[in-house]
Amino acid sequence: MGGREASNGRGGSPLPPARGWRDGPQRTAAPTIGLGASAGRDGPQGTAAPTIGWTRRDGPQRTAAPTIGLGTGCAKPLAERPGSLCRSPEQSTVQKMRGGAIASPSGICYTLETMTTAITGASSGIGEALAQACARRGDRLFLCGRDRVRLEAVSQKCRALGAEAEGTVLDVTDEAGVAAWLQACEKKAPLERVFSNAGVSTGEETARNVRATFATNVGGMVNVVLPALEIFRRRGNGWRQILLTASIAGYGPLAACPSYSASKSAVKTWALALRGHCRREGIRVSAICPGFVRSRITDRNTCPMPFFMEADKAADIILRRADRDVGLIAFPWPMRLATWFLSILPFRLNEALNRLLPAKVSKAQ
Repeated sequence: MGGREASNGRGGSPLPPARGWRDGPQRTAAPTIGLGASAGRDGPQGTAAPTIGWTRRDGPQRTAAPTIGLGTGCAKPLAERPGSLCRSPEQSTVQKMRGGAIASPSGICYTLETMTTAITGASSGIGEALAQACARRGDRLFLCGRDRVRLEAVSQKCRALGAEAEGTVLDVTDEAGVAAWLQACEKKAPLERVFSNAGVSTGEETARNVRATFATNVGGMVNVVLPALEIFRRRGNGWRQILLTASIAGYGPLAACPSYSASKSAVKTWALALRGHCRREGIRVSAICPGFVRSRITDRNTCPMPFFMEADKAADIILRRADRDVGLIAFPWPMRLATWFLSILPFRLNEALNRLLPAKVSKAQ
């Protein structure tokens, strides 16, 4: 999202910029969050006297678009939705303003409207990075993972960032356990966003590994999504969003990792189908398809990993697009383009190219 536009909360269509955003005091009647002269408070130029606006989660409010500014002439309207984004060189220096804005490690500035977020697979990789990115925004966090020590470490990091975070040791293949966990989270604070993120890549295609891959990557997703949908349907209002972590590998059959690519393809297809199915109920569903991102899975890989990405950067991309309710969150674009092209080729040509791809080899755990 550019610095002069803001989302209206419905699919990312832009709202017009507030008047007077370039120079001088803000002439818009919208609530503002600012520092300095543009904030409109008493005191000399440059003093940090913020004025704080508010947003609603349910639908756009075109007549009350809050703005944020740092000093004279940089206030811009913000999207009236949870965790909307703004970008500007000035704002990238902001570290944290409760109810205002924060800068992520990659320099992207988020506006804050805190949410209640549940994340599975939060003890490492993308799940850990998402937890910390949400913590910087001030979200109420419910985290789960299989490793008690790593999960507690992540929870402590989130609390150190100022968030309320609660970790639960849980395997997503435990159907009853996952449903009970989500119900308990909902009772403590109404859930608004659920990341069904837990997944595995087991390496060698043994019978045991193939079954374990599908049990976690597909069965685990079902165990999270179905009770989340039940909770959201029962409540019937508010911001309700489910994001399923698939993979770029799910764009087509990959001979290098048959069970992994097939399981992620199932997740991607199910998520996109659910998106259309649940739209009339006001429930947002998205598929997340990352490329190679630093995690315990990629740490074991010895095969080439083009366009490799750090987890915190991936988390920034995911949150930025989740806030805009993007249905298919696939990145980086060169990997997305390559896998999409491979998937549309005639089967014989696809098969021939698959033979040229290096085998996926993982070091022993």
